[in-house]
Amino acid sequence: MTFRNRGGQFFSDTFLWHQNDGFRDFIFQSEAASLAAQVMRSAKINIVFDQFLIKEPATPEPTVWHHDLTYWPVRGNQVCTLWLALDAATEETGAMEYVKGSHLWGERFHPVSFASPGKYKTSEPVVPDIDNMRDKFDFIRYDYEPGDCTIHHGLLVHAAGGNMSPTARRRAYVTRWAGDDVVYDPRPNIQTMLWEPGIEAGAALDCELWPKVLG
Repeated sequence: MTFRNRGGQFFSDTFLWHQNDGFRDFIFQSEAASLAAQVMRSAKINIVFDQFLIKEPATPEPTVWHHDLTYWPVRGNQVCTLWLALDAATEETGAMEYVKGSHLWGERFHPVSFASPGKYKTSEPVVPDIDNMRDKFDFIRYDYEPGDCTIHHGLLVHAAGGNMSPTARRRAYVTRWAGDDVVYDPRPNIQTMLWEPGIEAGAALDCELWPKVLG
């Protein structure tokens, strides 16, 4: 998926490991699943999906404040995103910023499609106007070198600025992981998966679409 708004270009693609042996090797042979297991203190790890996120130079459009879990048909506390930098990422090029502790708010916010606002029609409240509430929250942002990664909870609120550099790309390979307590939670009007998983609502994610990588 590629979209433009105020100039530049933001490219996204998902379920890469289902289509490419190199990405499949990363999912099943790298340390990513083990890192997710350590962070989530989970004996079992399933891959939910992987994703490329590429902001080309001079792409001023920001990634709005959101959290991840409400986009996907899964439910549980042990869900995380591993964001792996393929280029240096700074505030200028659109490194992510996190609202510390927001995964503990007990809130589930409406998922906003970055390409087509209004695409996902769900009943959750919208994310608060974080940028106008900066005195109320604590924030953290990291600078990344290629190969650096962060791991964040599926309900941690985060955003990223546009890529204001005229020359530098901001590429990331992102993997989404689920642990012991995560089950299938089909809901209408959210992000579609590559295919229907063929399991019952409330079942563990052990299937061809979301295979077990550890445990």
